[in-house]
Amino acid sequence: MPGPAGVLALAIFLILVPWGAYRARSQITRLAAMPREHYFRNVISQQFLFGCVALATMFGERIDVHLGRVDVRAFAVALALLGITVVVMAPHWKAAVVRREPHLALIAPRTSRQRAWWIAVSLAAGISEEFVWRGVLAGLLVWITGAWWIAALVTSVAFGVAHSLQGWKNALVITAMALVMQGFVRWVDGILLAMLLHAAYDIAAGLSYGRLCDAAGMPVSAAEVAEARAS
Repeated sequence: MPGPAGVLALAIFLILVPWGAYRARSQITRLAAMPREHYFRNVISQQFLFGCVALATMFGERIDVHLGRVDVRAFAVALALLGITVVVMAPHWKAAVVRREPHLALIAPRTSRQRAWWIAVSLAAGISEEFVWRGVLAGLLVWITGAWWIAALVTSVAFGVAHSLQGWKNALVITAMALVMQGFVRWVDGILLAMLLHAAYDIAAGLSYGRLCDAAGMPVSAAEVAEARAS
């Protein structure tokens, strides 16, 4: 059985974080009215705290988290996964802008300063979330259950629900993407390339959302987006 650090990590990342994201869905209008840069700073701070909890768990439970191999073949597969995912998701991004989904106010940078913040958010998320879910949490669950597929399924579902602020359809897509990432991490035996892949995808998605919102003539101000959605 896991010690106190492991139990705390399981409680936070399998229960509290997904539950908090689910609860936040009812507050999307308030969140959408928050200045984007303030929201981005909050996300980066949150990712830092998550990483610290995972790091303490890794040392407390003696979980091995590897960077994995970075060779030509693995890098080529990572680039292929990135390209396929972007191509598959591009119509979904366009449809979200057409529907003017409220979470766009949180993930669509519109100014140069916001785009810089978004890149920082994407890097923080890529590093922290892969370390937490595909590294420490998956390793902890493999140790507890003895089955990689159980760990992959549980962490992927929790990861998807943790992104339910973006809507349940997005949460299902993110769950599927998390399963693919778990398989990729297992194949390369580490999380370094997964971190880079995750960050690159988030950067591409956010910048694409911003460009599509510009083309659709959506308001730049988060407050104006919330007002437009409410009207």
